[in-house]
Formats: sequence, C-alpha cells, structure tokens
Amino acid sequence: MGKKALLPIVFMVIGIEVLSGCTSPPQTPLDSDGDGYLDTVDDFPDDITLFDAITIYDSNQVQTDPAWTISSGETKFTTWWVTNDSRFIVADVDAIRLLNGTALPVFPSEINISVETREAIYENNYGQFGRITVTTRNWGEWRLTVTNRAAFEVTAQVAIYLLK
Repeated sequence: MGKKALLPIVFMVIGIEVLSGCTSPPQTPLDSDGDGYLDTVDDFPDDITLFDAITIYDSNQVQTDPAWTISSGETKFTTWWVTNDSRFIVADVDAIRLLNGTALPVFPSEINISVETREAIYENNYGQFGRITVTTRNWGEWRLTVTNRAAFEVTAQVAIYLLK
C-alpha cells in the first residue's frame, strides 16, 4: 500500500478522534426533588412528598365525564375509593347559570360542596377545597356532594384528583 493510500485513512482516524472529543457526556436523568421518581414521570417534580396526580372524575377536561345539570334545591354526588397509596385528594367544582345561551356566574352561597369520608365531612361554598390529607382513619369510600341552593338550574363542572 502506498503513502497516498494511507493518507486518507490517517486523516479519517484523526477526524474521528477529534469529533469524539466534541460530544457531550450522556445526560443523567433529572430527579429535582430526590424522591426517586424522574421529573419525566413526576407530576410534582419540586415536591418530595408527591409524584403522581390521578384524575378520578373530571368534567373540565375533554369532557371525559359529563357536567352536572342541577335543578334548584337538588343534590348530586359521586363516590370513589381511597386507599393507603394516596396522600391527598383535591376536589374542584365550578358552576354557571345558562340564561338564553349565556353563561352567568353563580354566587358562592348558592352552591354547597361537601367531601365526606369515614372520619369527617369537609364543606365549602363553591370552588376548590385544596388538599385534603388521606390518613389511615379515612381510607375507604369518599363522596363528593354538590347542592344547588339557587332559585335556578346550574351546570356544575366537577374535578377530583388523587395525589400520590
């Protein structure tokens, strides 16, 4: 083999060596809160106590569950099961009054929301409960109830999330 044939091979080997030094080291998967769940699967990457949010019921997103039409004085409810692998429950209810195709706000005092467990009943007038802590005393069936105290029919959007 001649010197001219070796020259391209030498340049190719040198080029490969130079280019291999330009690549960045592989990225270590990120776990910001150090809870053992990578940020790509952790719904709460900055909270070491939580990693997953499971939608139990949601009429707000993509209409997976229908909105509730609640007549004046009527109550509607849904139930679900809570076990020891859960940390918190978040319930959220938004209500509107439809009048001639126009959505009108409902006063908080016109809608009563309650979340009932074996241990307690949490009540709120309209809106979000925030986090209700799951304990060994309240495992089991939970119930969300919405009561319309208004003098007219309302449409309620209901969302319940289980946080792990």
